[in-house]
Parts: sequence; structure tokens; C-alpha cells
Amino acid sequence: RLLAMQAVLRAFPKRKDLFATPGNASSTSSLSEMERERLDERFDRVVGTALEGTRLFVQSFPETGDDSGDWMYASHITEPKLFWKTLTSSKASFRSKTYGLLGSMCQGAPSLVYNPTNSPLVKLLPTTLAQEKDAANVPALLEALLLYLNSNKDEVARTTDSSVLVSPLRKLFAKSGYGASLDRWGPSILPLLVSLPPSRTSEKKPAALCLTLLQALWKDGTANAIGSADKLGIAVAVAESSFYYLWRRAEEMDPTSVLEVEHALQFAKLWLETLGLFLSPTSFLGGSTSTSITRVPEKRLLDGLGRDLARMGGSALETRTECALFRIRDEFWTRLVPAILLEEGNE
Repeated sequence: RLLAMQAVLRAFPKRKDLFATPGNASSTSSLSEMERERLDERFDRVVGTALEGTRLFVQSFPETGDDSGDWMYASHITEPKLFWKTLTSSKASFRSKTYGLLGSMCQGAPSLVYNPTNSPLVKLLPTTLAQEKDAANVPALLEALLLYLNSNKDEVARTTDSSVLVSPLRKLFAKSGYGASLDRWGPSILPLLVSLPPSRTSEKKPAALCLTLLQALWKDGTANAIGSADKLGIAVAVAESSFYYLWRRAEEMDPTSVLEVEHALQFAKLWLETLGLFLSPTSFLGGSTSTSITRVPEKRLLDGLGRDLARMGGSALETRTECALFRIRDEFWTRLVPAILLEEGNE
């Protein structure tokens, strides 16, 4: 079955090859407009069915490596790159189905995904992230990327440089997912940041790259978000992500490093700026009444900020001497917090 689907995808995107017969193999130029439309519809159905069928097949029959290291799918599929041709298709429906296929293959057919010799995914993923601008496809793309980064971390760390992913991700965050609803892709943000592999071409540590992404999401993403509900969704993601980097135990952090301390201060400022949404009457929330659309993300943000404040100001902080917040605690409470509270217009 997989070989048959591979044959279908090999013909992509040549419609005339896919449906050629001895009588019409030369050209489709003589077809009427209605015949061309029918041909296009058949082409879409066949390729879409091949992608969806492959996803379901892999999901139903996941491969397992035997003692000799052989993998079921790798020994049968000689051209796994065919499955990724539709990643850059001009048809949004093909791209969406390919994202679903990628996610399933990361879990059920890793030999077709993490093989740099046969799979061009390492080069295709940054291009796909940069080119995908369909709001309906953004959540599926980020979910597929998350599965790719986590299903085989050793292989990803060996073949994938986070710096090539950060640039297109930064643009996607700055554009607020090109209009995709935050309740669909917002929950993927923190897991994605945490899953980014180390960079081999940049001196920046993963935390510094993640700071760049969060700053783009907060500054530009909020400006480009559609409506208060999405802006609140961004605030939720920024608050929980910045707190994660402040609160995690980071034994590798050098307390004498001016740069690393500055990164910690920038994460703290991001967290405090989300708190400022509820303190400033000039913000998009200031003086507004919750609606049925904004009530859920607003409650999530308030609950999260409340939990974070309880940890920051409680005895729990004194036991987390390895976290970034502990190392900037004096400046956090004596300078950053008062600055937010005393900003013009805050009450």
C-alpha cells in the first residue's frame, strides 16, 4: 500500500502524468475548461487521499527496530523524500495533510523522517516555516514541528540547528500566526521554545534564542493580533514562558556573566509587562468589560500571574538558588516591580 502511495506522490505535481493514457499522454492543452477543472479535482482527491492514507497506515502500523537495526519502512520505501514534496505545495490542503503525515511519521515511521541521507526535512522545515501564511495551517505546522523536535531528540540535535528555525519562527510569531486563533497555537509556544535544539552556528544559548522569539511575539505579535482575545492569548503564552525561564533550575547559569543576568532581567520585564495589562488603564484591557470571547483567556492570565506571584514572593524562592529569578531577586523587587507599579497611569 505504501509503495502504491509512493507512486502517486512521485507523479506530483504533474497532473497529466498522473492520469495519462496512451490517447492523452502528450498534452492537456486540448482539454476544455470544464475538463481541466475535473482533472484538477481528480488530482486533488488522489494526492490528498494518498497523503491521508499514508498517515492512517503509519498510525495503524508503527514500525519498531529489530536487533539488527533494520526498520520496516526504510527497507520498503526507497524514496521517502516523495512524501515531503507537498510541504511546499501551493495548495493549502496538501500542506495541511502533509503536516499531519509528518507528525504521524515522527511517531510511527522515524526511519523515514530522521534519515538525513534520504530525507530533505532538515532543509525543508525552515523553508516551510517561512512560507506558510495560511492561518488555518499554522497550528498543524507548529504541532508537526513540535513532534519532529521531540520524537528523536538525539537525531534532531545532530542534524538540526535551532538558529535556522528561529528566524522563520520569529517572523511567524511577529505576525501573530498570520491570523490563526491563539487558542489553537498558543499552547504550543512554550513546548516549542523548550524543545529547540542547541545552535551549532550561533554563540547564543537556547535561552537567548527563546528570548528573541518571545520579544517578537510580545511586541509585534500583540500589535498584529486580531482582537482582544488573541492579544490576551499572547499575554498568556508570554507570561508562562518567561516565568518558566525565570523559575527553572539552571545550574549552568553563570551568576558572574553580565549577559546571562541581562537575559534574566529581560525575561522578568516580559513577565511584568503582562502584569501591566491589568494595572494600566491605557492598555487594551484598561477599563474594558470582559466579554464571552475574552473571559476565558483573561481568567487564564490572571490565574497564572497569581500563581507566579505567590511563588516569587513566598519561601519557595529561597530554596531555588539555581533559578534565574533567585539571582536577580534584589533588582526584581527593588527596581523592576516598582517601575511597573509607578508607571504613569497605573493605579
